[in-house]
Amino acid sequence: MRATLEPLGCVVDEAGGVDDALAAVRAAPHDVVLLHRELGDALSAIKGDPDLFRVAVILVGEPPDVASVLAALERGAHDVLREDAPAPELIARVRAARRAQEMHEQLLTREHDLEELAYHDELTGLPNRRFALRQLHALLSRARRHELDLSVLLIDADRFKSFNDRHGHPAGDAVLRGLAERLCERVREEDIVARYGGEEFLVILPDTTPEGAAALAEDLRDAVAAEPFSIGRFALPVTVSVGWGAWNGEDLEQLVARADRGLYAAKEAGRNCVRQDPMGAEAGSR
Repeated sequence: MRATLEPLGCVVDEAGGVDDALAAVRAAPHDVVLLHRELGDALSAIKGDPDLFRVAVILVGEPPDVASVLAALERGAHDVLREDAPAPELIARVRAARRAQEMHEQLLTREHDLEELAYHDELTGLPNRRFALRQLHALLSRARRHELDLSVLLIDADRFKSFNDRHGHPAGDAVLRGLAERLCERVREEDIVARYGGEEFLVILPDTTPEGAAALAEDLRDAVAAEPFSIGRFALPVTVSVGWGAWNGEDLEQLVARADRGLYAAKEAGRNCVRQDPMGAEAGSR
């Protein structure tokens, strides 16, 4: 097989056992692995490894029966080849497996790009509302299962429509990007900052008590108000209003609604302030 493939430009490595085969595949990128049937255990190891599963594997050995072929394909093999296969068949099978591997890579890249479009906000680079709610649902289930704390903040840029009317939409877009950066600078790695819609941001705080949520809300509000945003030749002051809610046994929609009522209360109180839901902040029980 080496004598057949190397003249075609293939770089061929050899390994004599399962451990050696896995080490060789991990040591350098391989497009196709010709794996003898006696080393069949390596197939499951390759396909179960997140760093190796994209490699195309061809099982090589004695002529298998139909059940063996189907079982190998079910376990992730791309093809099954006789050990005494003639050179033209070997070349054709290897090239077909290589093309399949390339198509798989392209599909994974396209899937990643589509996921970026589906779950991220193009303007700010933040996760979008859909992604944030999906993550919040998972974190809420975790909090319920393990009786953990969980809090959310809703943050809204004050008088943003008037700001856009006065300074123009490009300036408004620049402020939204600046707000996203400033918020991300003040939260922990495990926290999630998302653009919830328009000029509104959602911050999800795992393992955060009501006191912690209130403190961070005030810190974020102060960080935004403390320094104007540099937009072109201008330094434009921006403030935000923040509403927060700490999970107390309710479902996702009710938790976000409580933060939203807190945000509305902050707007009613004159903006540039932090408020908790005034309509029963501690309603519900775990």
